[in-house]
Amino acid sequence: MKKEELFQVNPFNNNHIKMIQDFERENEIKTRTTDFLNKLTKEMTKEEYGKNKLNSNEIEESLFIKEAKKIKDSCHIYGEKDIKSCNISFAPIKTKLQNRRLLSLAVDYAMNILGMVDIFIKANFDDKNMIANLEARGFESLGEENGQLIYLKEKELI
Repeated sequence: MKKEELFQVNPFNNNHIKMIQDFERENEIKTRTTDFLNKLTKEMTKEEYGKNKLNSNEIEESLFIKEAKKIKDSCHIYGEKDIKSCNISFAPIKTKLQNRRLLSLAVDYAMNILGMVDIFIKANFDDKNMIANLEARGFESLGEENGQLIYLKEKELI
């Protein structure tokens, strides 16, 4: 049985970059994570990147699920620490997953590791699996914006 693994991309890890390039090519993804990561590594050192991540109010991270050294799914998290709010966008993968496991993992990561309270996710009208997954996980539909449905999940404060 193959083991799935969740990981956060390290822009200074060449193996991560190679796997992401392969994933983007196989899924014909136009928004290039690798372009962003390559630009980032040219603009700052590994130490500057770590310091910036720690001190910046903005959060910008990519999460991936890999199996046998191959990426199966990815998402990008962009948020702000002070208002504890983020947007999660998922890669437009070719295989339409019935249960997109990364959805639960990314939401848990955003809430429990990053400390987010409000999580927004956009879904295309024709992505019935994503819509069903969001609604099954307690996301609230906020309506349509620019041809996409906007969903919100608020962390329940106890």
